[in-house]
Amino acid sequence: MSTIEIISCDPGRYISFCRDIYRDDPFFRDSGLTNVLRMIFYGREPCFRQAEITPVMVGRNGEILAACLLITDQSQPDMLQFSYFEAREDCQPAVDLLMAVAVNLCKKKGMPRIVIGLDSMVGVLVDRFDCMPCYGSRYNPAYYPEYLGKYGAREYLLASYLLELHRDILAREQKILKRLGNRFTCRTASWRHLGREAAIYTYLKNRCFTGQPFFTTGSTEVNHRMFSSYHTLMSGHNLLILERGGAPAGYLLWFPDYNQLLTPGDVMDQDTCRRYRMRGHEIDKLTISEIGVLPEYQGSGAILVLFDYFLQLTGGSYDWCETGWILNENIKSKGFGIRWADSEYKHYKIFEIEV
Repeated sequence: MSTIEIISCDPGRYISFCRDIYRDDPFFRDSGLTNVLRMIFYGREPCFRQAEITPVMVGRNGEILAACLLITDQSQPDMLQFSYFEAREDCQPAVDLLMAVAVNLCKKKGMPRIVIGLDSMVGVLVDRFDCMPCYGSRYNPAYYPEYLGKYGAREYLLASYLLELHRDILAREQKILKRLGNRFTCRTASWRHLGREAAIYTYLKNRCFTGQPFFTTGSTEVNHRMFSSYHTLMSGHNLLILERGGAPAGYLLWFPDYNQLLTPGDVMDQDTCRRYRMRGHEIDKLTISEIGVLPEYQGSGAILVLFDYFLQLTGGSYDWCETGWILNENIKSKGFGIRWADSEYKHYKIFEIEV
């Protein structure tokens, strides 16, 4: 049998290989994979401009068996990110070679660890492979956790929650909401003042999540460009701002589940946006991508005011809400899901390997 070896990387072949992994998968929806890889390879993604990216493909007789991007980010200089990993089934030796390349690069750069699962869609899915992913959430073949779990990594567990929106979720919180109504107010973002709103979003996100594992501070420039690039998929009502005395105190970012407009083999594009304008009423689920309040207001009930405003804004239009991932160690954020969902829904893992 021929030896598995490193193959010269061509961006087009890399992207085609990643898409081919999901060719016959009825649940995968390409709402991000192809477009993000195109942005990375062809230099149009601002959040990767401060990163050094090494694409690696391995295979046999010219056939690609596994691939990943090894990313060194200036904002996280103590880790090598093993990202955008894809592999064919029954190819553990090919994955081992990818990991050997990563370990060698990590040692060469003097980095203490390799982290797997910090893609634009965070985590490696470890269950519920038999249902379509919600927009913005990770999906991968069921054999990936076994591939990546054999290297003695520390495993961080993440969970999402599924909430039924037609229930009166906040019925028991009305007294608290009435009391907090004079202290906090909410508004939707103004896309006419996108630069200002991007700055507020950046300030809030950095302050809400600094200190959380794997979080990196963002910049207003990058977030402004991100919102600009999403102009066909979001508007001001997707970004909700909580205020105290006119000053920013928290935020919530949500999206309809655009994946419901895609069929297997589709790539999200302008046609998807046109379908949303014509058939948006057919989407019955939304996703809370991010939610947070400033540290000084955590435990005050402020998040109830923000969540209540969100429910009023979206009420009656959707049946279900799937949250983004929440780290298992983040007890405060888990409380949000535990309080209003019946149970944890999907689970993901981040793998951290000491070198």
